[in-house]
Amino acid sequence: WLFRLKTDDGGSDGHSIAWRQLSRTTGQGLYTKDDKLITDGYFQLGEFSASRIRMAVSPDGKWIYLSGLAFGRGCAGVYRMDTASRDAMGKAPWLGKDGEPGQDNSHFSSPAGIDCDSKGRVYVCDTINNRIQVYAPEGAYLKTIPADSPYLVRVHPKTGGVYVVHKGREQGRSFLALSKLGNLEDARKTASFQISDTDALGPDTILSLDAWASPSRVWVTRGKDHLVVLEEQETGFRVIRDFLEDAEKTGVPHQGMTDPLFAKVSCDPLREKLYFRNYNLFDLASGRSEGRVGFPYSTDDIAFDK
Repeated sequence: WLFRLKTDDGGSDGHSIAWRQLSRTTGQGLYTKDDKLITDGYFQLGEFSASRIRMAVSPDGKWIYLSGLAFGRGCAGVYRMDTASRDAMGKAPWLGKDGEPGQDNSHFSSPAGIDCDSKGRVYVCDTINNRIQVYAPEGAYLKTIPADSPYLVRVHPKTGGVYVVHKGREQGRSFLALSKLGNLEDARKTASFQISDTDALGPDTILSLDAWASPSRVWVTRGKDHLVVLEEQETGFRVIRDFLEDAEKTGVPHQGMTDPLFAKVSCDPLREKLYFRNYNLFDLASGRSEGRVGFPYSTDDIAFDK
Protein backbone atom coordinates (compact mmCIF):
# COMPACT_ATOMS: atom_id res chain seq x y z
CA TRP A 1 0.00 0.00 0.00
CA LEU A 2 1.00 3.58 -0.62
CA PHE A 3 -0.09 6.08 2.04
CA ARG A 4 -0.41 9.84 1.71
CA LEU A 5 -0.91 11.67 5.01
CA LYS A 6 -1.50 15.34 5.70
CA THR A 7 1.15 16.98 7.87
CA ASP A 8 -1.26 19.25 9.74
CA ASP A 9 -3.39 16.55 11.38
CA GLY A 10 -1.96 13.25 10.18
CA GLY A 11 -5.15 12.40 8.34
CA SER A 12 -5.57 11.12 4.82
CA ASP A 13 -6.79 13.23 1.92
CA GLY A 14 -8.73 10.33 0.44
CA HIS A 15 -11.72 8.33 1.59
CA SER A 16 -9.40 5.75 3.08
CA ILE A 17 -6.04 5.94 4.82
CA ALA A 18 -4.84 3.36 2.29
CA TRP A 19 -4.39 5.84 -0.53
CA ARG A 20 -3.28 3.46 -3.28
CA GLN A 21 -2.79 -0.28 -3.45
CA LEU A 22 0.48 -1.30 -5.07
CA SER A 23 0.23 -5.04 -4.52
CA ARG A 24 -2.40 -7.50 -3.48
CA THR A 25 -2.44 -11.06 -2.22
CA THR A 26 -3.61 -13.40 -4.94
CA GLY A 27 -1.83 -16.63 -4.05
CA GLN A 28 -1.59 -18.52 -7.29
CA GLY A 29 -0.82 -16.45 -10.35
CA LEU A 30 -0.07 -12.83 -11.18
CA TYR A 31 -3.02 -10.64 -12.16
CA THR A 32 -3.80 -7.21 -13.53
CA LYS A 33 -6.22 -4.86 -11.81
CA ASP A 34 -9.15 -6.32 -13.78
CA ASP A 35 -8.19 -9.86 -12.72
CA LYS A 36 -6.67 -10.86 -16.04
CA LEU A 37 -4.10 -13.61 -15.51
CA ILE A 38 -0.60 -12.63 -16.62
CA THR A 39 1.32 -15.75 -15.60
CA ASP A 40 0.45 -18.92 -13.76
CA GLY A 41 3.64 -18.90 -11.70
CA TYR A 42 3.31 -18.65 -7.92
CA PHE A 43 3.62 -15.19 -6.40
CA GLN A 44 2.91 -14.14 -2.82
CA LEU A 45 2.04 -10.64 -3.98
CA GLY A 46 -0.28 -9.64 -6.73
CA GLU A 47 -0.31 -6.87 -9.30
CA PHE A 48 3.04 -5.46 -8.32
CA SER A 49 5.65 -7.07 -6.08
CA ALA A 50 9.08 -6.08 -4.82
CA SER A 51 11.24 -6.18 -1.73
CA ARG A 52 12.96 -2.78 -1.89
CA ILE A 53 10.57 -0.23 -3.31
CA ARG A 54 11.90 3.33 -3.50
CA MET A 55 9.80 6.43 -4.09
CA ALA A 56 10.22 10.06 -5.13
CA VAL A 57 7.70 12.87 -5.56
CA SER A 58 7.98 15.59 -8.20
CA PRO A 59 8.43 19.13 -6.82
CA ASP A 60 5.00 20.17 -8.13
CA GLY A 61 3.40 17.20 -6.36
CA LYS A 62 1.89 15.87 -9.58
CA TRP A 63 3.88 12.66 -10.01
CA ILE A 64 5.06 9.82 -7.80
CA TYR A 65 7.97 7.81 -9.18
CA LEU A 66 8.61 4.27 -7.96
CA SER A 67 11.58 2.00 -8.57
CA GLY A 68 12.06 -1.57 -7.40
CA LEU A 69 8.58 -2.59 -8.52
CA ALA A 70 8.31 -5.86 -10.39
CA PHE A 71 5.54 -6.57 -12.86
CA GLY A 72 5.79 -10.10 -14.16
CA ARG A 73 9.27 -11.53 -14.15
CA GLY A 74 12.22 -9.34 -13.32
CA CYS A 75 12.63 -5.79 -12.11
CA ALA A 76 14.19 -3.31 -14.51
CA GLY A 77 11.67 -0.49 -14.84
CA VAL A 78 10.66 2.79 -13.20
CA TYR A 79 6.95 3.51 -12.80
CA ARG A 80 5.10 6.82 -12.58
CA MET A 81 1.71 7.54 -11.04
CA ASP A 82 -0.53 10.61 -11.32
CA THR A 83 -1.28 11.84 -7.79
CA ALA A 84 -4.52 13.54 -8.85
CA SER A 85 -6.21 10.64 -10.63
CA ARG A 86 -4.31 7.79 -8.94
CA ASP A 87 -4.58 5.99 -12.27
CA ALA A 88 -3.21 2.48 -12.36
CA MET A 89 0.39 2.50 -13.54
CA GLY A 90 -0.27 -0.28 -16.01
CA LYS A 91 1.97 -3.04 -17.23
CA ALA A 92 4.50 -0.84 -19.05
CA PRO A 93 7.03 1.11 -16.93
CA TRP A 94 7.49 4.83 -17.49
CA LEU A 95 11.20 4.17 -18.09
CA GLY A 96 13.01 0.92 -18.73
CA LYS A 97 11.44 -2.47 -19.34
CA ASP A 98 10.66 -5.09 -16.70
CA GLY A 99 12.34 -8.42 -17.22
CA GLU A 100 14.71 -6.96 -19.83
CA PRO A 101 17.78 -5.37 -18.22
CA GLY A 102 20.13 -3.43 -20.45
CA GLN A 103 22.98 -0.95 -20.61
CA ASP A 104 21.69 1.69 -23.03
CA ASN A 105 19.86 4.85 -21.95
CA SER A 106 16.44 3.21 -22.39
CA HIS A 107 17.11 0.33 -20.01
CA PHE A 108 18.29 -0.31 -16.44
CA SER A 109 19.79 -3.19 -14.52
CA SER A 110 18.32 -3.30 -11.01
CA PRO A 111 17.12 0.32 -10.65
CA ALA A 112 17.25 1.25 -6.97
CA GLY A 113 17.26 4.71 -5.35
CA ILE A 114 15.34 7.50 -7.05
CA ASP A 115 14.83 11.24 -6.47
CA CYS A 116 13.76 14.48 -8.19
CA ASP A 117 15.52 17.82 -8.23
CA SER A 118 13.84 21.24 -8.03
CA LYS A 119 13.21 21.25 -11.80
CA GLY A 120 11.47 17.88 -11.75
CA ARG A 121 14.34 15.97 -13.31
CA VAL A 122 14.48 12.34 -12.23
CA TYR A 123 17.66 10.68 -10.92
CA VAL A 124 17.73 6.86 -10.97
CA CYS A 125 20.42 4.69 -9.35
CA ASP A 126 21.19 2.08 -12.03
CA THR A 127 23.10 -0.13 -9.62
CA ILE A 128 24.51 -2.95 -11.73
CA ASN A 129 25.44 -0.56 -14.56
CA ASN A 130 27.44 1.62 -12.11
CA ARG A 131 25.71 4.87 -12.98
CA ILE A 132 23.04 7.38 -12.04
CA GLN A 133 20.73 8.10 -14.96
CA VAL A 134 19.06 11.51 -15.21
CA TYR A 135 15.87 12.15 -17.19
CA ALA A 136 13.67 15.15 -17.95
CA PRO A 137 10.12 15.19 -16.53
CA GLU A 138 8.77 14.10 -19.93
CA GLY A 139 11.12 11.09 -19.90
CA ALA A 140 13.89 12.29 -22.21
CA TYR A 141 17.39 11.11 -21.32
CA LEU A 142 19.66 13.93 -20.10
CA LYS A 143 22.86 12.65 -18.53
CA THR A 144 24.79 9.74 -17.04
CA ILE A 145 26.68 10.26 -13.77
CA PRO A 146 29.25 7.48 -13.18
CA ALA A 147 29.06 5.91 -9.70
CA ASP A 148 30.24 2.61 -8.27
CA SER A 149 27.13 0.49 -7.53
CA PRO A 150 24.91 3.43 -6.51
CA TYR A 151 22.07 2.40 -4.22
CA LEU A 152 20.36 5.51 -2.81
CA VAL A 153 20.32 9.11 -4.03
CA ARG A 154 19.05 12.46 -2.73
CA VAL A 155 19.22 15.81 -4.54
CA HIS A 156 19.44 19.10 -2.65
CA PRO A 157 16.45 21.24 -3.74
CA LYS A 158 18.41 24.51 -3.43
CA THR A 159 21.98 23.74 -4.52
CA GLY A 160 21.36 20.75 -6.77
CA GLY A 161 24.02 18.79 -4.89
CA VAL A 162 23.75 15.04 -5.34
CA TYR A 163 24.16 12.76 -2.31
CA VAL A 164 24.60 9.06 -3.07
CA VAL A 165 25.14 5.86 -1.05
CA HIS A 166 27.34 3.55 -3.10
CA LYS A 167 30.19 1.06 -2.98
CA GLY A 168 33.55 2.62 -2.13
CA ARG A 169 36.92 1.09 -2.95
CA GLU A 170 40.29 1.81 -1.40
CA GLN A 171 43.55 -0.19 -1.29
CA GLY A 172 41.95 -3.44 -2.38
CA ARG A 173 38.95 -3.33 -0.05
CA SER A 174 35.37 -2.31 -0.63
CA PHE A 175 32.97 -0.62 1.79
CA LEU A 176 29.72 1.30 1.89
CA ALA A 177 30.25 5.00 1.26
CA LEU A 178 28.36 8.30 1.13
CA SER A 179 29.53 10.79 -1.50
CA LYS A 180 28.50 14.36 -2.27
CA LEU A 181 28.63 15.33 -5.94
CA GLY A 182 28.57 18.95 -7.09
CA ASN A 183 25.42 19.13 -9.23
CA LEU A 184 24.04 17.92 -12.54
CA GLU A 185 26.25 20.27 -14.57
CA ASP A 186 29.45 19.50 -12.60
CA ALA A 187 29.10 16.13 -10.87
CA ARG A 188 32.61 15.90 -9.45
CA LYS A 189 32.91 14.45 -5.93
CA THR A 190 33.32 17.17 -3.30
CA ALA A 191 32.94 15.18 -0.06
CA SER A 192 32.87 11.56 1.07
CA PHE A 193 32.32 9.46 4.18
CA GLN A 194 32.86 5.76 4.94
CA ILE A 195 29.56 4.47 6.26
CA SER A 196 30.61 0.95 7.20
CA ASP A 197 33.50 -1.50 6.88
CA THR A 198 31.61 -3.74 4.45
CA ASP A 199 29.69 -2.98 1.27
CA ALA A 200 26.67 -4.95 2.42
CA LEU A 201 23.31 -3.38 1.68
CA GLY A 202 20.01 -4.27 3.25
CA PRO A 203 16.35 -3.28 3.08
CA ASP A 204 16.92 -1.22 6.22
CA THR A 205 19.63 0.95 4.61
CA ILE A 206 18.31 4.53 4.47
CA LEU A 207 19.46 7.95 3.29
CA SER A 208 17.59 11.16 4.14
CA LEU A 209 18.72 14.72 3.39
CA ASP A 210 17.91 17.65 5.71
CA ALA A 211 18.16 20.44 3.16
CA TRP A 212 16.76 23.01 5.60
CA ALA A 213 19.74 22.75 7.95
CA SER A 214 22.77 24.96 7.41
CA PRO A 215 25.19 23.30 6.88
CA SER A 216 23.17 20.50 5.29
CA ARG A 217 22.69 17.32 7.30
CA VAL A 218 22.35 13.73 6.19
CA TRP A 219 20.69 10.91 8.11
CA VAL A 220 22.08 7.50 7.17
CA THR A 221 22.30 3.99 8.59
CA ARG A 222 25.78 2.55 9.28
CA GLY A 223 24.38 -0.94 9.74
CA LYS A 224 21.34 -2.72 11.09
CA ASP A 225 19.70 -0.57 13.82
CA HIS A 226 22.55 1.98 13.68
CA LEU A 227 21.43 5.47 12.64
CA VAL A 228 23.72 8.51 12.53
CA VAL A 229 23.31 12.17 11.61
CA LEU A 230 26.12 13.72 9.56
CA GLU A 231 26.83 17.39 9.05
CA GLU A 232 28.38 18.43 5.76
CA GLN A 233 31.84 20.04 5.84
CA GLU A 234 33.95 21.51 3.04
CA THR A 235 35.78 18.26 2.33
CA GLY A 236 33.69 15.63 4.10
CA PHE A 237 31.12 14.90 6.77
CA ARG A 238 31.29 14.74 10.56
CA VAL A 239 29.08 12.73 12.87
CA ILE A 240 27.01 15.02 15.10
CA ARG A 241 24.61 12.38 16.46
CA ASP A 242 25.00 8.63 16.84
CA PHE A 243 21.83 6.99 18.12
CA LEU A 244 23.61 3.71 18.89
CA GLU A 245 26.02 5.57 21.20
CA ASP A 246 23.03 7.31 22.80
CA ALA A 247 21.44 3.95 23.50
CA GLU A 248 24.65 2.55 24.99
CA LYS A 249 24.98 5.53 27.36
CA THR A 250 21.57 4.78 28.88
CA GLY A 251 22.74 1.38 30.08
CA VAL A 252 19.76 -0.26 28.39
CA PRO A 253 20.75 -3.16 26.10
CA HIS A 254 20.23 -2.10 22.50
CA GLN A 255 18.06 -4.45 20.49
CA GLY A 256 16.64 -4.35 17.02
CA MET A 257 12.96 -4.11 16.17
CA THR A 258 12.89 -7.72 15.06
CA ASP A 259 9.20 -8.32 15.72
CA PRO A 260 7.09 -5.28 14.79
CA LEU A 261 3.85 -7.14 15.54
CA PHE A 262 4.62 -6.96 19.24
CA ALA A 263 6.55 -3.67 19.33
CA LYS A 264 3.71 -1.93 21.17
CA VAL A 265 3.87 0.91 23.67
CA SER A 266 1.48 1.01 26.64
CA CYS A 267 1.44 3.65 29.38
CA ASP A 268 0.32 3.48 33.00
CA PRO A 269 -0.77 7.12 33.51
CA LEU A 270 -1.16 6.86 37.29
CA ARG A 271 2.33 5.55 38.04
CA GLU A 272 3.90 7.14 34.92
CA LYS A 273 5.37 3.89 33.68
CA LEU A 274 5.82 2.75 30.11
CA TYR A 275 5.64 -0.83 28.86
CA PHE A 276 7.42 -1.59 25.58
CA ARG A 277 6.82 -4.88 23.77
CA ASN A 278 4.65 -5.84 26.76
CA TYR A 279 7.54 -6.72 29.04
CA ASN A 280 10.17 -3.91 29.04
CA LEU A 281 9.34 -1.41 31.81
CA PHE A 282 10.53 2.22 31.78
CA ASP A 283 10.05 5.15 34.13
CA LEU A 284 8.54 8.02 32.14
CA ALA A 285 9.96 10.79 34.34
CA SER A 286 13.58 9.70 34.07
CA GLY A 287 13.48 7.53 30.96
CA ARG A 288 15.40 4.82 32.78
CA SER A 289 14.83 1.13 32.31
CA GLU A 290 13.36 -0.76 35.25
CA GLY A 291 13.94 -4.19 33.76
CA ARG A 292 11.50 -6.73 32.44
CA VAL A 293 8.05 -7.61 33.69
CA GLY A 294 7.47 -11.26 34.46
CA PHE A 295 3.96 -12.04 33.26
CA PRO A 296 2.92 -15.68 33.74
CA TYR A 297 2.00 -16.03 30.07
CA SER A 298 2.75 -14.22 26.82
CA THR A 299 0.60 -11.13 26.27
CA ASP A 300 -0.67 -9.37 23.19
CA ASP A 301 -1.82 -6.06 24.67
CA ILE A 302 -2.03 -4.11 27.94
CA ALA A 303 -4.62 -1.62 29.15
CA PHE A 304 -5.01 0.37 32.41
CA ASP A 305 -8.13 1.59 34.12
CA LYS A 306 -8.24 5.01 35.77
